[in-house]
Amino acid sequence: MKLLSQLATAQATVKKIWKLAAPYFHSEQKWKARALLAGIVLLNLAAVFMLVQLNDWNRVFYDALEKRDQTVFWQQLGRFTYLAFAFIVIAVYRFYLTQLLEVRWRTWMTAHYLERWLSNHAFYKMELARYATTSPTTATPDNPDQRIQEDLNLFTTYSVSLSMGLLNAVVTLVSFVGILWGLSGAFSFTLSGSTYEIPGFMVWMAVLYCVVGSVLTHQGVLTTILRDALRIKKALRKARNAAGVSPGKASQRRAVPFWPQPEGNGVKTAPLVVALLGKAPALPSSHA
Repeated sequence: MKLLSQLATAQATVKKIWKLAAPYFHSEQKWKARALLAGIVLLNLAAVFMLVQLNDWNRVFYDALEKRDQTVFWQQLGRFTYLAFAFIVIAVYRFYLTQLLEVRWRTWMTAHYLERWLSNHAFYKMELARYATTSPTTATPDNPDQRIQEDLNLFTTYSVSLSMGLLNAVVTLVSFVGILWGLSGAFSFTLSGSTYEIPGFMVWMAVLYCVVGSVLTHQGVLTTILRDALRIKKALRKARNAAGVSPGKASQRRAVPFWPQPEGNGVKTAPLVVALLGKAPALPSSHA
């Protein structure tokens, strides 16, 4: 049941990601976006192909060194020259097109969500709704302006890098699994008087390494920590703005008291605390 629940959660997450990502590729810039994406995919496939060629070059080159074959040695040096040049060109253009797609995608999404946020006083209604409910499950997102600025950057960057990383991983696995299988050979061991043999041992160890790493990352608290860190940073930026602190102007770089400070016969609550907590905190005993 737990596995089915996790699969259902993963399916729902994929649908949400697709709902966020698809509009740009169906917008007025769809042909440019699709062309950039197709170019990045082709360059990633070409990069994997070049890695296979370089792997084959390593085999031939070091075999020539071992056999002291001068003719093959100089031939492979010349081959390496154009292989390296082609790989560098592919890597540079892949990086350039990836960055270009991320910038254009983020620009479009930022304009799109800013328009939705600012139209029909949506920003005002969201703020009222956030303070009108006390349930964390029904509360509207906090700091929408910070989310538009930061989350869209992370969404576009991670969407491109993770999707292309998955493509590279799958194609590389298909391309190199045969090579690794042939190199690894079989691993034999004896257990309880019986001898067992595992063919392609290095292949299975590589798969086991990937599975264990993925499980530890998925089941660990790293994702939660990163999400909480982003949320706190957004709240801190908003609190800094509410407190009147601007890092861009030296004249405004002043110390902002964090705890309530005495003022005359009363107590003045520090604006940073109010902005962070949404209310004035209780005074410590020393101020009582």
